Amino acid sequence: MMALLVGFGAQAQHMSPFSFNTELDKEPTRAEIQPPEITSINLEDEKNEFSYRFGIALKANIEFKDFKQVYSDGDKKVWQIQIESPSAKGLGLYFDQFLIPNGGELFVFTDDKKQLLGPFTSADNIDGGTFATSFLLADKVILEYSAPNWVIEKPIVDLEEVGYFYRDVEVKPVNLDRDFGDSDPCEINVNCSEGANWQNQRDAAVRISFRDQGSFYWCSGTIMNNTAGGCTPYIISADHCAESSTSSDFGQSIFYLNYQSVDCNNPPGEGAINYTTITGCSKKAQSTTAGDKDSDFLLIELNDTIAKSTDIYYSGWDNSGDIPTSGVSIHHPAGDVKKISTYGAAAVSDTYGGVKNNTHWRVNWVTTANGHAVTEGGSSGSGMFDQNGRLVGTLTGGAATCNSQTAPDYYGKFWHHWDQDDTAADRRLDLYLDPNSTGTKTLDGTRRPCQGHVMSVDRISEDDIKFRMFPNPSNGILEIKRIPKNANIKIYNQLGKVVFLRSNYHRTSISLDLVAGFYLVKVSSSVYSSTQKLIVKP
Repeated sequence: MMALLVGFGAQAQHMSPFSFNTELDKEPTRAEIQPPEITSINLEDEKNEFSYRFGIALKANIEFKDFKQVYSDGDKKVWQIQIESPSAKGLGLYFDQFLIPNGGELFVFTDDKKQLLGPFTSADNIDGGTFATSFLLADKVILEYSAPNWVIEKPIVDLEEVGYFYRDVEVKPVNLDRDFGDSDPCEINVNCSEGANWQNQRDAAVRISFRDQGSFYWCSGTIMNNTAGGCTPYIISADHCAESSTSSDFGQSIFYLNYQSVDCNNPPGEGAINYTTITGCSKKAQSTTAGDKDSDFLLIELNDTIAKSTDIYYSGWDNSGDIPTSGVSIHHPAGDVKKISTYGAAAVSDTYGGVKNNTHWRVNWVTTANGHAVTEGGSSGSGMFDQNGRLVGTLTGGAATCNSQTAPDYYGKFWHHWDQDDTAADRRLDLYLDPNSTGTKTLDGTRRPCQGHVMSVDRISEDDIKFRMFPNPSNGILEIKRIPKNANIKIYNQLGKVVFLRSNYHRTSISLDLVAGFYLVKVSSSVYSSTQKLIVKP
């Protein structure tokens, strides 16, 4: 049997870089990253029967000082660097420190200017400093940073690694007998007639590019509802998708919401898809044996909340263990747009890996109006929904393919994920999806679980309310007013390192022991986040 994950991804674009409309004074710095030895990589992949790797990380160690200033006038300055890794089918960027000053913009684009990521601004600064971009389909990309002359601070864009993607990431021409992207031709787009009664579940499905120990994999996941009624952005997937991922790896994983065709037809290109990306998450719980001895689940929480405008669905679930009689799975095979597969008979309780009984549901897919869809690499972690539209399992693997459509697939039971894998807090779902221990067996999904709740988990914008701090510049004592209840306070230095941290803070003054310089002060809670500049005097 094959565990169904696959490796890597692309991102939305907005506006255009300064250089697209203005002739520059100089050529950019050029940096070449030595490509891997592909023959050895292919041999490693042949030995790995469970994971489908599409890319690996290459050391870059590039900082902003390596950029060249290529333009300057009375209003603006522009810096560029060109990064190349010969023969790559796609390149992605992985920063271990990332801090864009207010007013600055960073773009990433290809030589021909047909593919573009950005702008990345101060709004993209993430706690901990790490950041990642999805890839561009080229072996050469240009990074361009620009800022008005009034911006004194320089960005911190420490590019630790370049993601080198070496197979199955090309967008196939639409005139070929293939689906958009790389999935096999028997797959059925979620907005065909098969998906008409599954629109909510469709909007809970997520495409995920996981980073795991220097490799990159496509997987699928589902946004989850919880009994506390808040919009906590929990996503469930499969343990084998990120079995060895570190906290830094999770911080550089990328999530694609609403990555789907608008109708039953395949889109002509990625520009025809109105999707949203969110970078970074933290691990909450996982089964840890990748389905060999347990039910193979992973629960993560996004580092950012999901905006109302994204219009996603928080999936319902059923932890009763009752046998589902029919239903669907919605997934991203080979990292493609959402597909839907249908099972028309009752699932069978079974095992996966031959160690522990009754950890999985075994399903067989059926022919529907537009074909006979199955699952593939990249479908791993996708949700199995029952006849009531509730999630009852997550995909581990199986034998079903477009050439073997009647073979079974295996989904780890949500019932087993709940509290059967282990008693430890990071090995079970119930502590997160039923945090008040209500004993709920079934929970319906909803569009906006936080509506109607006072101070919902939706972030209050900085325009609505800002904390106040003074004096600024400070000489060692800082007064902070309008701090939300039980707020967290973090202060970052110019390198993006946390130099001061207090949780559940309720006082109005802070004694600082900081060297003179520029800092960022972030005050946040479950309902609020605001960041302001601080200057500490000598």
